[in-house]
Amino acid sequence: MLEVFTMDGSPNHIEGTIPSTFGNLTYLTVLDLDENGLTGTIPEELYSSTSFLQELDLNSNFLTGTISENVGDLGSLTFFQLYNNTLTGEIPESIENLENLG
Repeated sequence: MLEVFTMDGSPNHIEGTIPSTFGNLTYLTVLDLDENGLTGTIPEELYSSTSFLQELDLNSNFLTGTISENVGDLGSLTFFQLYNNTLTGEIPESIENLENLG
């Protein structure tokens, strides 16, 4: 039933990868892990299981890989921030499905 998980910035300095188990938090509305030392890719489970997610803030980490085409499944998303990472590839076309992004 967890809805908000935020551990952004100083003094947290969280390192490692984003656990795929965040995808099990089906009522999660805010995931804010910006300004840490996170590495690896954004877990696919985050896109497919968190249908209530409104805010996904992962900027200023060391994330790699691409943004999944499944990002378009996050229909409740109003805030999406990934800058200052080392992501590659193109922005998926499915991002057009996110009508609530401002």
